[in-house]
Amino acid sequence: MPRKPISNVVVISDLHCGCQLGLCPPGGIRLDEGGAYHPNKVQRRLWDIWLNKFWKDFVPTATKGEPYAVVCNGDAIDGTHHSATHQISHNLEDQSEIAYRCLAPIVDKTSALMTALSIEVITSNKVRPRMVNRINPSSINIDYISNVTRL
Repeated sequence: MPRKPISNVVVISDLHCGCQLGLCPPGGIRLDEGGAYHPNKVQRRLWDIWLNKFWKDFVPTATKGEPYAVVCNGDAIDGTHHSATHQISHNLEDQSEIAYRCLAPIVDKTSALMTALSIEVITSNKVRPRMVNRINPSSINIDYISNVTRL
């Protein structure tokens, strides 16, 4: 049976995973060096809005149940920028893991995932491919301008 054409695009951006005020999965994250981080009250509320209000309620209603593509339009991770001290970890692998765990639940619901290159000061070109490739390594082809992935 042929796939339905994609007739909707859901654009997300500025998740800032890795920031103490950014998106973080409810179970927290084990840090690369052995520590752990658990989301604060703001992050727990943000997660509820992200998963339940946005992805479970708003998106199906807005797309009328039709197939959709997701565009992650930058700043999936917070990075290490401007001498900021509010990151959960300055380790970009930790931030990448948080972003992966935040994006993974939506991948099965989308027909395509596109990621846009962020400003270098925020999201490293070295971390972004590793994070995105973990979502669906068999179908992601990164070209650093845009990435269209058929899932």
